[in-house]
Amino acid sequence: MSAEMLAGAPENGTCAPPRPARPPEPLWENIPEELKALPRWVCWRYESRDRKWTKIPFQPDGTFAASTDPATWSPFDFAQTAYLSGAMHTVDHGGFDGVGIVLNGDGLAGWDFDHCLDAAGNIIDETVAGYLALLDSYSEISPSGTGLRVFLRATLPPKGRKKGPIE
Repeated sequence: MSAEMLAGAPENGTCAPPRPARPPEPLWENIPEELKALPRWVCWRYESRDRKWTKIPFQPDGTFAASTDPATWSPFDFAQTAYLSGAMHTVDHGGFDGVGIVLNGDGLAGWDFDHCLDAAGNIIDETVAGYLALLDSYSEISPSGTGLRVFLRATLPPKGRKKGPIE
């Protein structure tokens, strides 16, 4: 076994599940200008942590970003350019899997609906369909391809923000 294989092997011999597929390229033209104008964009890529795949935020230059540190956030154009310039590379060589906007409690809020889409992208949960109609705001398919995210201006309650597959 090579040193690279040994370095990535967990101690108990189990491995992370297969790496998630790279989501489709964002529909740049669908992202509202109000969101694009906010200078708090990050790139992200899947990384295995504790035998699970998670989305790790990065600055466009490839250094780590933090959801709590505005100094690590970027204008939309920087994140988009970094994503597009790395699109021809493998993730192991600098490519990113996606871009995202940081929610920092200033009134921009997000609703996250998990496991509500079928393989064709149709909503399979009538409760979620009702929420989407009520919220009437920009929405996008989550990186998993099975959920939805909705962004809007709102005041969040201090606690109890997650109930089942809705956050």
